[in-house]
Amino acid sequence: MYIQSLALTFFRNHIQKQFEFIADINLITGLNGTGKTSILDAIHCLGLTKSYLQHLDRENITYGYDYTAVEGKFVFQTGIDTIRYAYHSKSGKKIWLNQVPVPNLSSYIGKINLLFFAPYDVYSLVESHEARKRSFDLVLSQLYPEYLHALMQYQKVLKQRNALLKQIQESKYTYTADLLVAYDTLLDQYGGVISTYRSNFFASFEPIFQDTYSKLCHQNELPCIEYISQHKPNFSKYLLAHHTRDIAAGRTLSGVHKDEIIFKINHLLAKNFASQGQQKTFVLAVKLAQYLYIAEKNLCSPILLLDDISDKLDPTRLTHLFSFLNAYIKGQIFITDTHGHRFNLLTMGKNVNIIEL
Repeated sequence: MYIQSLALTFFRNHIQKQFEFIADINLITGLNGTGKTSILDAIHCLGLTKSYLQHLDRENITYGYDYTAVEGKFVFQTGIDTIRYAYHSKSGKKIWLNQVPVPNLSSYIGKINLLFFAPYDVYSLVESHEARKRSFDLVLSQLYPEYLHALMQYQKVLKQRNALLKQIQESKYTYTADLLVAYDTLLDQYGGVISTYRSNFFASFEPIFQDTYSKLCHQNELPCIEYISQHKPNFSKYLLAHHTRDIAAGRTLSGVHKDEIIFKINHLLAKNFASQGQQKTFVLAVKLAQYLYIAEKNLCSPILLLDDISDKLDPTRLTHLFSFLNAYIKGQIFITDTHGHRFNLLTMGKNVNIIEL
């Protein structure tokens, strides 16, 4: 599977643009501010119905306009599908598959598998528990519809429970256990599904990650990822026993939204003890291992989107990365950079389509 063409309308700084791609490497070059990253993010919108970089869809609209649209043609073994993403400031977001509106966006997730690496990932994934969970949630959501459903329902129930806790805290409601028990039961149900999927994922992901790290690092280091679930047996009863605590805080203090994903090198926290170079290699290995995991489970290589990777990697790490991409990445690759000449090593054995902005 790969994307053959892309049309942008009022998407960020692209008023009207069309691009043609090849199935191997697409290298997008140009000065900063020319819209290189926007092309990759537009592909992300087609695959996962939302931007990787912007929190709100309206932030994708070119300044001065009230809508944006992205259309891509994807080549599968069974034929070509046309996918369209559009957002209007009044009517909201819609996705079309072969000109037919997709009624339920969550059911669409997983049709187009992709993996995005952005420069700020190095900082955010090392520093933030929430960023790490979001990164792995994107992988699991593309592969397992049951996981995505449980995650969406859990987040919905959690928001409702937190709102009620806040109202009880502010004396807008008189507390009775029955007010919260229904939410407790649902958090137990959906949290159990999420915790099980995450536990199984990390058990099988760890060896893939460690092997990827060793191929990028070429040094005797031991990286690991620890997953600590905050879901407990009989979790609804645990929540019931801690109503008073949650009311005092005005929010739910236990559950899978508090899960921890810890990055370590040689048994030490990567955040505190790893060098900047080690942190960069660690995060890049995480991303590439996620790619390999998706490819293995889905039996189809996802699209790999690498934004401005030379900004965060020194020449040695770039060389190791290029060797890895040539040897192990079988699907379509997109790379953005201000200087295309840095990628000469990557062209060995692969076709390259250079797009200059």
